[in-house]
Amino acid sequence: MTTALFIDHFARKLENLASSSILKGQGN
Repeated sequence: MTTALFIDHFARKLENLASSSILKGQGN
């Protein structure tokens, strides 16, 4: 895996985690 692909993949994972916790925090 190239560095750019790895960073992109990692950023998407972080995004998913962030939106999941935001939704949980709102109680939706």
